[in-house]
Amino acid sequence: MHFFIYRYTVILGTDPSLGNKASFRNEHIYRKPYYKTNIKEIYDTDSFTELNDLGDLPEDTSNVFFILKKKQTRAIYFDSFGNGAETYQMMFKAMQNYDIEATILAKIMKIFDENIEDLQKLDGHNYRLTFNGETKNLSDTQLIYMLSSGTTKGLLLYTLMVASLKEGFDLLIDEVENHFHKTLVENMLGLYKDKTVNKHNATLIFTTHYCEVLDQMGRQDNIWICRAGEQISLFNMYEDYQIRPELLKSKQYYKNAFQTAVNYDELMNLKRELKA
Repeated sequence: MHFFIYRYTVILGTDPSLGNKASFRNEHIYRKPYYKTNIKEIYDTDSFTELNDLGDLPEDTSNVFFILKKKQTRAIYFDSFGNGAETYQMMFKAMQNYDIEATILAKIMKIFDENIEDLQKLDGHNYRLTFNGETKNLSDTQLIYMLSSGTTKGLLLYTLMVASLKEGFDLLIDEVENHFHKTLVENMLGLYKDKTVNKHNATLIFTTHYCEVLDQMGRQDNIWICRAGEQISLFNMYEDYQIRPELLKSKQYYKNAFQTAVNYDELMNLKRELKA
């Protein structure tokens, strides 16, 4: 059996005619044979050969389809802005799509609010909530005021995390610390790092302002530092910085080793302006 490594480049764009879907332009797919003896050359781009004449697809469908051959969930994106009253519908839909049992949801609810005893979906916009011994039928707009925003977002995020771990697809989170205690973030990292839980090699990809979370990462090559200049740039901690691996990454952050510190002079300028 032959194994291959693929390299994919693309320009993602938007198109009013596609709604919230992305358009894929200037796609290129490259391939090279994989041999365990050449593991150190896995990222060597010179040895890839481009695949041409794969076929035609709609502009909202990537040519990666020709490699993967079948449609299935490969990744889910969770943003930091929230989905308001639609969050609960999305959560129950994820439970249905990925066969997540109600007992799992019950355990998730206890993590975020111990007063929640049960939550059931009645129809598209109505739910039955048992909270602190009292049961009420609530619309989704009423429920979102009954529960905190952190609890609402947490229920969906942890449901998607369970689906990711169960099915083996990737979970992408923007600003993972938004509304969440650092302990919850560290718990998520621990679940993905635990091979007895993450049996299908799911990947967690996230952005964060919690520099202490970096100390949970044993490696450096999976950490990218984002800096803003004329354009947004990413720098790999292993390749672009001389950071000794035994040092705490958070301490290096506070020492401004990654050139990401807040501009102190501008802070003082604001203070002087307020004192005037």
